[in-house]
Amino acid sequence: MKNKFGVEPSMRHYGCMVDLLGRVGMVEQAHASIRMLIEPDAIVWRDLLGACRIYKHEKLGQEIGKILLQLEKGSTSKADNCEDYVALSKMDAAAERWEDVLTLREAMKNNAVHNRPSRSAV
Repeated sequence: MKNKFGVEPSMRHYGCMVDLLGRVGMVEQAHASIRMLIEPDAIVWRDLLGACRIYKHEKLGQEIGKILLQLEKGSTSKADNCEDYVALSKMDAAAERWEDVLTLREAMKNNAVHNRPSRSAV
């Protein structure tokens, strides 16, 4: 990209690639690409977590979930980002790992993370 077009790839470019690979089920390739090329931010990890949930890559999803929760703990802002907890909880529920669901809910409670109500427009 840099040699041919003179464009230095940014996190957004890599995020798009991870999202595209994840959407077509190439979850392992998406994971390998971010591990080789960049130090991914939470958005890139969330894209990959979503693909893991859709294509039932539960083990990788659990690893990514742990990374996301660590990123959240290391964050200087105390925003109550419930999306990571909810995504992990849904993945655990789909795999019928109810103990893990309860553990995540307890972690949310202990960390004062609140699940925000959703909205949709029809």
